[in-house]
Amino acid sequence: MKKFLRSLIKIIFVVVQPILATVTFAAIVFNDGFISTPLVWTGLILSYFTVLILAIIVYYYLPRVSMLPKFDIEFLPLVGIGIGVDLGYHGKDFSVIIFIPFVSLEIKQQV
Repeated sequence: MKKFLRSLIKIIFVVVQPILATVTFAAIVFNDGFISTPLVWTGLILSYFTVLILAIIVYYYLPRVSMLPKFDIEFLPLVGIGIGVDLGYHGKDFSVIIFIPFVSLEIKQQV
């Protein structure tokens, strides 16, 4: 659970917030185009760059936290469809295995 929360925090700060800040900034500038005072412009630009700097800092200080799971694809002489769960040794290495004809796809947490 601790790894999941760290991964979720990293995804929010490194991916989601910069995308939302860029879309919001572009929507305000290109759609409205009229911002009343230079103080509002300054606040808008500073908040945008603050989000980008925060994303860089979080990415730099959480390098070992992986955001995406690890995928292993194997081609097997197997005909069938199925989904399996592997809890690993003492339930620590959780992975999901998906079988489709001639392919085995394993999705596991990165450590």
